[in-house]
Amino acid sequence: MFSQIQLNIEFYTDEILVENNFVFAVTNSKGTTLIRATGDIVPEENRELFIFGKENGKWKIARYMFNKMK
Repeated sequence: MFSQIQLNIEFYTDEILVENNFVFAVTNSKGTTLIRATGDIVPEENRELFIFGKENGKWKIARYMFNKMK
């Protein structure tokens, strides 16, 4: 997928909640995506929910959801 596009996006943290072996992070992001095949640059603006789980002592993304703001 990343060979087809180039992301230029910044993430901003809205909330972080730690519960035992899970972390819930609510973020928003804004920037642009370059579509390499056409050269088009399209705006991106999303809200995200990351759920991290601790696995063998390391935090890993367990779930990721997003929706477009516009």
